[in-house]
Amino acid sequence: MSGRVRRIDLGDGNIVHARVSAADGYGSSDRDAGVADGAVARLEQLDELISRVGGTVLRAAAAVKPHEASGPSGWN
Repeated sequence: MSGRVRRIDLGDGNIVHARVSAADGYGSSDRDAGVADGAVARLEQLDELISRVGGTVLRAAAAVKPHEASGPSGWN
């Protein structure tokens, strides 16, 4: 059996391992469009998550109206 074993996260907490290899006729000029689409979707979800977390922190800070804020050394 040829191919590499890959760890695949199903997104619901389940992990599976699958042996993955190129199909017959799949050459260097062929392109797997699904990989790029999946990566873009995950980056868009990450951007949305970061925006929501940032918004929550800003609303919390505005609610307590601090006179001063500080963070770990190295923050600008």
